[in-house]
Amino acid sequence: MLTLGIWAFGRDSSVVLVDDNSIVAAIEEEKLSRSAGTGGIPRLAVARCLEQANAKIQDVQIAAFPLRPRISALREAGFHFRQSFSGGGPTAWVQSLGQAFRQVGQIRQMSHLYGHSGSFLFLDHHLCHAASAYYTSPFERALVLTLDERGDMHSGSLYLGEGDELRPLKTLRFPNSLGWFFSRVTHLLGLRPHRDEHKVQWLSKDGQPDFVPALRKVFHWNADGLPVLNNRYLGSGAQEDAAFSETVSRELGLEPRSIISDPQVRASIARSARDVLEEIILAIAERYRNEHSVDCLCVAGGLFLNVFLVRALETRSGFKGVFVQPVAGNSGTALGAALLARKRLGRPARQSLNHLYLGPGFPSGAIKAVLDNCKIIYKYPSGEEQLFAEVAHILSRDKIVAWFQGRTEFGHRALGNRSILASPFSEYVIENV
Repeated sequence: MLTLGIWAFGRDSSVVLVDDNSIVAAIEEEKLSRSAGTGGIPRLAVARCLEQANAKIQDVQIAAFPLRPRISALREAGFHFRQSFSGGGPTAWVQSLGQAFRQVGQIRQMSHLYGHSGSFLFLDHHLCHAASAYYTSPFERALVLTLDERGDMHSGSLYLGEGDELRPLKTLRFPNSLGWFFSRVTHLLGLRPHRDEHKVQWLSKDGQPDFVPALRKVFHWNADGLPVLNNRYLGSGAQEDAAFSETVSRELGLEPRSIISDPQVRASIARSARDVLEEIILAIAERYRNEHSVDCLCVAGGLFLNVFLVRALETRSGFKGVFVQPVAGNSGTALGAALLARKRLGRPARQSLNHLYLGPGFPSGAIKAVLDNCKIIYKYPSGEEQLFAEVAHILSRDKIVAWFQGRTEFGHRALGNRSILASPFSEYVIENV
């Protein structure tokens, strides 16, 4: 039995293939197309995963997708209709319509390409985030929190995981989005939203929380203890790519140009945004921990790629155990979709995630054939000691080493199988890398 999880409706397309009791293969399309952030139908990734299992698409019982296009389109249409009464123009409607047509086109293409599989299953985006975290965790009972910018027009969810079941508790609807907030801070600092959030994360370590009072005003709380975005801080159109309104600059007491040009101000805004995020997320987690008497927490969604946020949950919350699904962004929803599809077939959804070396690997003979074909001069070390000594010697000469072994990692982080090595003592190491 094989089930396939496919994320194809945004950046970072990915595929995960599971059988009765294991994750057979998982890979993002960008690692095969060599184009960062590749979206759309992950044809190469599907082919590689099936090849890893020595299978064909006809062997797949269910192909599952972490998106419900019709429901998402209806929610988005309703959202833009409501926004039109508060000054939103027609641009958002046009963009929304274009996105809906693109998704319909993608589904038709995938039906043509993969229609020989057993069936298609479309699942709630945040349910797939939750499944990817809870079902791969070591916990038998846990609170599950997912947070991203938006998926199916929701930006977060809370579930209670017990045994093999996930019970929905609350959802956070867009635009009440902590992910959107952090992307807008990224834009405010002169960086690229949806790409440079990791830079904001590390920039925050050099700043002071001087702007926390101003940024706290972006959200208020509802009766369920969830954050609600203050519309005064929302730019015209209220799209994912809409910037903060001018109200934010006034509250900060800064001109946008002065923010970009002052490194210390940028660092302090980054730190303040981080503190506000941690404050809100800790409050959510603690409220529902107490409400449901649960000691363990599982998290997924793009926000949890932030190591400072994870550290805050580990050290400042009352949970005895915190599990972060390591491929926390949209790529990881393919994992949740594949496991939920397996559960639909009557098999257990729980699946240990002992490592992330789930992509393609290549035998020595195949590597040698490529090197020979490219007429590259190489030598083959007789053992690990000789290999390590040679690498250490190269690094000591301020050279860069491309380290390639075993199967490719699933996820954004290099974990030793596909890594770039350089000596930190080299004067121009950052520029060279």
